[in-house]
Amino acid sequence: MRKSNDVTPSLSDLYRLREQIDQDLSASVEELRCRDHVIGRECESLDDVGKLLYWTRKQPGLKVEDEARFVDEGAVANVLRIVALASGFLGMSGFLSDDQGLVNVFIFFLCFVLLQVFFCSISIWVMFRSMIGTPPVILPINPMKYLFSRMLPDRRFYRECQSVIRLLALRYGQEMGAVFTIGAVIGFFVVLSTSGFGFVWGSTFSLSNSVVMGFTDTVSYPWASMVPSAMVSGEAIEISRHQQGVTRLGTAEIEITRQWWPFLIMSMSVYALLPRVVLWGASKYYYRRTMRSSFVDYPGSERVLARMKSPIVTTQASTPDSNEFSEVGEVGELGPEVVLVDWSGALEASNGDQFIEIKGVPIERTIEAGLGSLSDDAAQGQRINGMKPRRLVVVVKAWEPPMADLRDFIASLAGISRCSIYLMPLANKPITNESFEDWRKFSREIALDVVDVFALRRD
Repeated sequence: MRKSNDVTPSLSDLYRLREQIDQDLSASVEELRCRDHVIGRECESLDDVGKLLYWTRKQPGLKVEDEARFVDEGAVANVLRIVALASGFLGMSGFLSDDQGLVNVFIFFLCFVLLQVFFCSISIWVMFRSMIGTPPVILPINPMKYLFSRMLPDRRFYRECQSVIRLLALRYGQEMGAVFTIGAVIGFFVVLSTSGFGFVWGSTFSLSNSVVMGFTDTVSYPWASMVPSAMVSGEAIEISRHQQGVTRLGTAEIEITRQWWPFLIMSMSVYALLPRVVLWGASKYYYRRTMRSSFVDYPGSERVLARMKSPIVTTQASTPDSNEFSEVGEVGELGPEVVLVDWSGALEASNGDQFIEIKGVPIERTIEAGLGSLSDDAAQGQRINGMKPRRLVVVVKAWEPPMADLRDFIASLAGISRCSIYLMPLANKPITNESFEDWRKFSREIALDVVDVFALRRD
């Protein structure tokens, strides 16, 4: 019985998948077919994510220098949790340890409640924008950006996987905010039990007792019926009003003003801790979904899965020791929603059916571009948009360097979710690693979710 795998890949798994796919570009097709077919037969996972995870773990692994530089995600998370807990504890302890023994309620509320609400609002906005496909620009001074760029061996990987890393940063951000609040609550009770401070309120504005009472009643509305002890009485508000020149309260007054602490703790729990927990659950769910999607949709993953799933057909050649391998279903099935772009005359007089990867594309869905003026390319772009393709296949000359004109041409197209760039080699000459690397770098500059680069092979 084959098992279904429902695990979520980690950043290191996605990085290893990327590295292995890049390394496989230098291997022969026959070698890859045989290797991945064997791995596919051994794999017990039913879903594509599980198959790819199994495939990455059967590979030799990262380069030694990259392995040494790759910081474990779990270890970083544990360090962040410890730092957040300690920061919350020390921050609250330092705030309450005032020489005069008087704590301003409004400043407390601002630092430990309203500020958290503000950060939660930003997280909701970023998460919403990310889900609808228009993520906001990450500030250069964002600490999470600095952290993840140091965690990953290759800075390019950070740029390529922004959507996944953004949600991972959101998930950790909510968790750190929740842990910070828990640390602050612990610090609050530790100081409360060891010192005799009292709570006061005051403002540069002329606030009356009734205004403050209305404020506390409004804030405590969510728990008023369930935890009435976390309400602030009128007497406590009256006595805790800060009078100019008063630097210390009597013991009886301090005991009355301490009615504020259940209200403040409930405020932190309801408005700071609870939203963080909810956002943490939502970001964890969306991160898992995005990571699994990115893992399967990473350029080149579909070829790995095809080699793992497809059978190896062996035909007897003229000699007993000579076998010819062919792979069923790996290529040649582009579907009806594909447009083939012959860029800058790469195909020339060649028939597309001569090549395995682009065989079967109808002539009416083959567009020539990159030979005329910018207006001619714009007209061809409008023609492609009229066809409403979901996938774009572009054939380019492997021996020519990538040009900005092609990037601008692809950027002008609408509704494209995937682009495959196929390199046309010179006759009887292999494509060099330098050419592959140039075109892979170029593909990362294209603003599409999936852009992959392959070599054309004659049928």
